[in-house]
Amino acid sequence: MDLVDQESNRRGYLITGKSEFLNPYQEAKEQITTRITALKKVVNNSLNKQLVFAKIDKVQSLSTLWHTEAAAPEIEARREINKTGLSTLKFLEGVLNRNTGKAILDQQLSPVKKQVALQLVKALKDQVSPLVVKAEAHAQQQVSAILDKALTEMKTKLEQELQRLTALKAINPSVRQEEIDFIKVQQQELSDYINKAQLKFEAVRMIVVSN
Repeated sequence: MDLVDQESNRRGYLITGKSEFLNPYQEAKEQITTRITALKKVVNNSLNKQLVFAKIDKVQSLSTLWHTEAAAPEIEARREINKTGLSTLKFLEGVLNRNTGKAILDQQLSPVKKQVALQLVKALKDQVSPLVVKAEAHAQQQVSAILDKALTEMKTKLEQELQRLTALKAINPSVRQEEIDFIKVQQQELSDYINKAQLKFEAVRMIVVSN
């Protein structure tokens, strides 16, 4: 559970940049070592203790790897974003594209059967639904910035192509006016599509922690 708390608070800090997420993150990090030591004492008299120890060690190793390779560097990078005022959106895109933390955490997860998953979702629906509402509300706040970025990039790229073709047509009669008009049509149609784009909730990933 401590690793899940770490991941949740890490994500909160990366998205918002608010240091209030770092204290529970650090507390959860310190608790992992304490709990693993206590867990080993509990299973020390087990007949299969070597097998259990191996699994515990794997969890601890992956937890350390996640912290050193993903969480710590990303948190430090977010601190720099706070200092310099660079684009938070661009930073988050980079984190998501690297996907380092998720890849490491996935090694600790085991998929459940569909029937079990359906039962879990049904049982936890009252807890999950409010979280989904909060997530959608937070995501909605990012939509305008994402659309503005997409619109700007599209216009910049097509405007450069439009200027290139227009200049080329002035010295090369083989460049047809239809080619230039096509770029203009693309600009208009893509602008309409981007402006009409809406946030769509497609899936939720649920991690169930068993003690």
